[in-house]
Amino acid sequence: MSVLNKCLVCLCRNQGRLFPFFVTRMASLSNVAARKLEGKVAVVTGSTDGIGLAIARRLAEDGAQVVVSSRRQENVDRAVKTLTSENLDVSGMICHIGNAEQREHLLATTAERHGGIDILVQNAGVNPHVGPMLETTESQWEKVFHINVHSTFFLTKKAIPYMEARGGGSILYMASITAYVPFQLFGAYSISKTALVGLTKALAPPLAERNIRVNCLAPGIIKTKFTSFITDDDGMLHNYGLSKTPMKRFGEPSDCAGAAAFLCSDDASFITGETIVIAGGIDSRLLLGLTKALVPQLTEKNIRVNCIAPGIFKTRFANVITSNDTLHNLGLSRTPMKRFAEPSECAGAASFLCSDDASFITGETVVVAGGMDSRL
Repeated sequence: MSVLNKCLVCLCRNQGRLFPFFVTRMASLSNVAARKLEGKVAVVTGSTDGIGLAIARRLAEDGAQVVVSSRRQENVDRAVKTLTSENLDVSGMICHIGNAEQREHLLATTAERHGGIDILVQNAGVNPHVGPMLETTESQWEKVFHINVHSTFFLTKKAIPYMEARGGGSILYMASITAYVPFQLFGAYSISKTALVGLTKALAPPLAERNIRVNCLAPGIIKTKFTSFITDDDGMLHNYGLSKTPMKRFGEPSDCAGAAAFLCSDDASFITGETIVIAGGIDSRLLLGLTKALVPQLTEKNIRVNCIAPGIFKTRFANVITSNDTLHNLGLSRTPMKRFAEPSECAGAASFLCSDDASFITGETVVVAGGMDSRL
């Protein structure tokens, strides 16, 4: 079966703009082996199991030298042993993300051993309270925001000079579907993840000036230790989770790894300040017309449907902007990356959405706009 039979691409209009619209038969496109991250150095926090480990594995498979980290040495050793046994270029060290000295040591040691840092994936996070939000203690609240938000921001600040020394880089945060739809038992955690979506937007302009992109993932219910009380439950929580997920399954950690590798690669060269939801079609934010409306019916037929929302691209359609001095300058002023995109910069997003790397993504829209304000 040819690729054209597996991925139907058409165009639809929304408020006068053209949006590529993708309908993909699920599990039909296999990954094409490519070392897109050859020569890159990646640091992944919270990466000794679950989503973090899956991302570290995928970045290494794509050619990056990967440094994994965790609070416990035995966990680091186990992860390094597992990944190096797969002939991947992986090393590791302990790092409690809430400790400023350990954060700085992680970055400095990585740069010393590998010559620099190109990619930073911040997966480490905590949720010390499960229960009614109003029962959250002050210490639990402070811990959630210290680890999930404070430490994320200050690790980012420390990483910037290392990336600037390499000519730029890519930063990836880990939010959650609860950033958009708060889970009542995870109140403080949900709010901290909403803060990460906001931080991604806020940092896009100043980091674009330094040739650094910053994006975010928002996973749905993924089968990890963190969600085992839902995924391993035989009763109400398990059934409720599936009932809210149009794809009628929970995600695997590897379902997040492809999106992470995509955002950290040149295939996402005009994407910054954006969050990709990986949630099997769970309602998350703007119900973007046809894309969202088709999810339930197409999922029953094992078909995913997604959308791309381009910014200002160098095409005949946008020639009225790119060829007019006033509109040209206005367009650049609204684009943090301070340039207009080439048509080829949509191709990476299209390829990603039509591949098995996006197997748990449906009903979503990927904005390819150089950091232009679009949504939360």
